[in-house]
Parts: sequence; structure tokens; C-alpha cells
Amino acid sequence: MACENGSDFEKATAFQSLRQRAEEKVAGDLKTTKEMSASEMATLLHELRIHQVELEIQNEELQKSQAETEMSSRAYQELWVLSSAGYLLVDFQGRVTAVNRAGRQLCGKHENALLKERFSTLVAPEHQVPVHLMLERIVETDVVEKQEIRIVRPDGSIRICLLEANLFRGKSGQKQVQVVLTDITKEKRAEYDLKKSEQEKSAILDSLVEHVVYHDKEMKILWANKAACKSVNMKRENILGRYCYDVWGERQNPCEDCPVIKSHDCQQPQQIEKMTPDGRWWFIKGYQLKNNDGQFLGTTEIALDITDRKRAEEALRHAKDDLELRVEQRTAELVKLNETLKQEIKERKNVMKELREAKNLLSNTFDAIQDSVVVIDKEFRVRMSNWKEHDYISEKDRQGQPFCYEVFMHRNNPCNPCHAMDVFASGEIKQIEEKNPIDGKLREVRVFPMIDDKGEVVAVIEHFRDITEIKVSEEHIHTLSQQLIEAHENERQMISRELHDRVAQDLSTLKIISETFFDNQPNVFPKNRQKMTEFSSLLDRTILSVRDLSYALQPPGLDDMGLVAGLSMYCDEFAETNALNVDFQAHGLDKFTLGFDTQLNIYRLVQEGLNNIRKHAHAGSAIVRLVGSFPKLILRIEDDGKGFDVEERARKADSEKRMGLRSMGERVKLLRGRMKIQSRLGKGTKIKIKIPYQERMHDKTKDHPDR
Repeated sequence: MACENGSDFEKATAFQSLRQRAEEKVAGDLKTTKEMSASEMATLLHELRIHQVELEIQNEELQKSQAETEMSSRAYQELWVLSSAGYLLVDFQGRVTAVNRAGRQLCGKHENALLKERFSTLVAPEHQVPVHLMLERIVETDVVEKQEIRIVRPDGSIRICLLEANLFRGKSGQKQVQVVLTDITKEKRAEYDLKKSEQEKSAILDSLVEHVVYHDKEMKILWANKAACKSVNMKRENILGRYCYDVWGERQNPCEDCPVIKSHDCQQPQQIEKMTPDGRWWFIKGYQLKNNDGQFLGTTEIALDITDRKRAEEALRHAKDDLELRVEQRTAELVKLNETLKQEIKERKNVMKELREAKNLLSNTFDAIQDSVVVIDKEFRVRMSNWKEHDYISEKDRQGQPFCYEVFMHRNNPCNPCHAMDVFASGEIKQIEEKNPIDGKLREVRVFPMIDDKGEVVAVIEHFRDITEIKVSEEHIHTLSQQLIEAHENERQMISRELHDRVAQDLSTLKIISETFFDNQPNVFPKNRQKMTEFSSLLDRTILSVRDLSYALQPPGLDDMGLVAGLSMYCDEFAETNALNVDFQAHGLDKFTLGFDTQLNIYRLVQEGLNNIRKHAHAGSAIVRLVGSFPKLILRIEDDGKGFDVEERARKADSEKRMGLRSMGERVKLLRGRMKIQSRLGKGTKIKIKIPYQERMHDKTKDHPDR
């Protein structure tokens, strides 16, 4: 269409010019006709005839040219319609004014949808501005532009196109931009696939330890993998274009035995093993690369460092002679080894038999355990169980490897807190007492980790023991112990009163008698008077001992002053009596209300602790701290004495009949507390006692016979 419109315009312009020139010439000739002779007229007629023939010829040529132009126009129209490329006309506003079938198919829209639509809306957003600017340049400068763009179709699919655009003048002379779109999606995808394939090939070749080098006919390096570049400590771009014998051999000419050149000459793969001047051995293989048409592409060289293999071969050759000499000896050893293996096989069979027996024994023992034992894996599945103390679980629920929380606790998810989970996390043994929420029984739960060879906890063993009756018995024993101690303290008080009120008084009376026995007797022998004086001194010491014993049996001032004041007075008197520096302090007891029995037991613990220090520690000082830290009472007794081995002392306690620490331990148990002893030879001793503060510690004082 562009060619047709341009040709018509040029023909009309030329015809008008020719017509004007002819009329001007004829007008000039008519002015001089009257002045012509007959011969000149004949010449003129001849010229006119020739000119007429020329015009006829010219007219025939014009008709032929017109026919050719019409044919060209039809061919252009057919090209516009039938072309595989998309043709679009775009006006100055960027709107599509015409489009062929290929263009419609490429854009994925009907002609009515495309006409008057802005061309920039058809392309991807990143191309819209560049396309708009390109259309403006074409209109302004009448240049042909090319650009690669992406067409976004209504269904979301993308077509990659090569855009060619030029200025187009219509029949009316109106300027438009003719856009030609060539679909290159397949080519681009093929290009991408080829690039990806090249990248994958390079990645694969770069991962090889072998040196891979690609050459042209002149042995110039076209490509090399990382291993080859690393061997000469050079970057790939610095190697490309150089001769291989220059890079690796520092030579001016190719190597004489080069397998790459040989493969090029004989057109067959060639390989060689050679040693380089640095003493390393290489296996080098060269072969040609050709395309499908058999045309030469290049040669490939693959080199592998086989120094270790060569050394191994050399060592193998040296060892071969020794091996032959040792064959007979080794054969004898093998015969002996064979006998040993037979014996080991026999022993293995015996071991397997023992393992089976041990397994049966374990199973029988497992079932014979009266307590409940359960093995649980990391998924909380029951791997083994003797199902004791779980009568509420049906035989059906026990089948397989059920989840522990489902079968034991009737839950859909793990318990919170979960003892097994704690042991899996810590890897340490856990022991607790709890009430079974299913049957309400009290039970002692011990959870043990099962550790593999790598030190990882792979499973846990849960041991359940019904302690309901034990707890009832313990409570009964505790009550009896408390009653026994109360009776013991009552007896102490009675003895203390007897010693103080009777024995001490009688001894005091006896002392007075002794001191006045020789009054009014002037003739007493001095020896007798001396004896009486000594008797009086003995009575005096005895009275003091009786009073001390009375105070020890019945803490003075505990009823009136309270625990802290009583302990303070006792520690001061103990320090003065035993030449031991005792530092006593109490803190935080103002928030605690303690019964007399509890106060008395704490007093006895301090008393027993200081007596132990006096008897065994050989200490210069002692520290006593009583701290109220809700919900606990903390008693700490320390000394700077000689110390002792705690474990050894515990083993010898029964044989040596040492009652000090044992008595303290019994009192701590009575208070439901815990006692911890720390001691090292030459480093002194620390006793730490924690007593829980409970309502039961508010002892019954009204029923006490002496209160």
C-alpha cells in the first residue's frame, strides 16, 4: 500500500510536468510557423511524427508500468494479509489504525478490539515508555527503528517479538508509523535453553578434578575449566586465546608427543602418560569434536594428575617381590585364621543362643516385675511395657505401639508437664511423686534415659511404683516419731526439773553442811580439814555439772524469749564455755509463726551441730545462720575445722556408732526437710538444712503437759 500510493503520486506529478512542458513548446512553435519555408515545415512534420511515435512508446511503457504497479500493490496487499509477521499502522496518538491477521493472532485480540487501542498497552510495562519514545523519534526524524519487546496477551501469556518501525504516508499524505512484529519467542527460548545448557555444562566441567581444555586447530585455548586454571594460578580470561604449550609448558612450539595434535592428525582419540619437569605424572587424552555434519569444531584435552597412582604402582611393583616371598607364610596364616574363624563362628552361635536366652530372660524378668515399667521412644510410643498397675487399660488398647498419653492418660496430646520430654531434653534421671489422675493412687515415678553409643537419648524408661500404702505408713511413722520425740522431750523436762529442783538442791545443802562441818571444832587435824575442803570443791563442780545438764535437757528461756533469743543465748554460753568463737545471726523470721515443737527441734539441731563441732572438728570458729525464705526455713552450720570425707563417714557411721549426724538427720526428716553435708579434709564442714514452712508446723501447744 505504501508503494502503491507513492507511485500514483509520482506519476501524476510527472504527467503534469510533461504536459506543461509540451504546451509551452507547441506555443513557441506556433509563433514561428508562419515564418517557416516548405522544407522547414516538412522537417517540422517529420519531427512531430517522431515525437508522436516517442509519445506512443512512452504511453505503452506507462501502461506497462501501471500494470506492474497494480500487480505490486496486489502483491503488497497479499503480503499484508498473508504474512506471518504482524503488521500494524499507528497514528500520531499511538493508536492502532490497521492490523493484519498475523498481528491480531500475535496480540491475541480481535481486530475490533485492537483498532483505536494504544499500541503501548499491548506491550509489557517495562517496554511502554521506550516504545512511546521510539514512535515519537520515527515521526520526527523519519528513521527506521528496531527494538526487542514483550507482548502481553489477554490470557497472561508472553510473546517475545522483534519490532521494526518506519514512517508511512497514506494516499492522503497523512503520516503514520508502520510497525512490523516478528515473533521470536521460540528463538529466545531456544537461546535461553542453549545458554542454560552452556552454564550447566560449564558447572559440570568446573566441578571435575580433571583438567579440561578446549582448543582450536592452532592449539589456541578456547575454554578451560577451573581445575585447569587453578593448576597455573591464572584466571580463565587470561588463558583464553593463548597456546596451551605456552601456558602449561612455557614452550614456543607444541610438545612432540602431544596427544591433542595426534588426535587432530589421525582423527581418532589419543592418550598418553607423561611426567612433567616438576616430577608429577599426568594422564592426558585428546580427541576431536565435530558437529552433526562432520565439520571440525575443535579439540578437547583432558589431563588427570596420576602421581599418586604411579607412586602406588611403583610401590606395588616393589611389594610384588616381597609378596611372592610371603605367600607361603601368608597361606599358613590364612589356614590358621580360617580355623580361628571357624571357632569364632561357633562362638558367635553360642553368643546368639545366649542372646536369645537373655532376651527370653529379660522378657520374663520384665513381666515378673511387680512395679509398672514402660519404655517410651522419642515419638512418645510405648515400645515395651509389663502393664502392671494399669488394670484400667484394655487388651485391645495395648496392641501395637500406642502413644503413652493416649493409652495411660486418655489424652489426645502429650501431657504438660511431660516427664519423658524433660528427660529427653536433659538426659538426666528424674524422680517425682504424683497422684495418678485416672485411679487416684499415689505413685513414685522414676524416669531413666536410654543412651546409645553416640551419647544421644533414644528412649526413656518410666518406672511406676504404687506408694499409697507406703505414704500412709510413713505418715503413721512420722506421727509416732513426733509423739516419741515429744515424750522424749517431756522426759527431758522432767529429768531437768528433778536435777535442778532436787539433786542440785540436795547437793547445795550437802555443800553447806561440808563447809560448816568443822565449825566449833578447833582441834581438827589439818589433813581432815583439807579433805573436807576438797570434798566441798567437788560438790561445787558437781552442782555446776548438774545445772549444765539441766540446761541441756531443757533449753532455758525458749518459752519466754522465743527461738532467736534462745539460740543467741545458747550460742554465747557455748562459745564462752568451750573457747569457740560462735557467730549466730537470724534473718527473715518475723513473717513465720512457729510452734513450740518446731522451735525445739531447730534448737536441738543447732545444739547437736555445735556439740559435733566441739567433739570432732577441732575448729576455732563456727557460723550459725537461721534464715526465713518463704516457703522455707534455712539453717546453716559451718566450721573451720579439720573436715572429713562425707562418703567414708556415712559408711562408718553404723560401725562407729556415731549418733550426732544421724540424730540431726532424723530430726530433719521429722520436719520433712532436707539436709546436705559438704566437707573436705582441712577445709572445714558445711551443713545446710532446708525445712518447708507448712501449717502443720504451728504445733499444738495447748495440749503440752508443761505449757
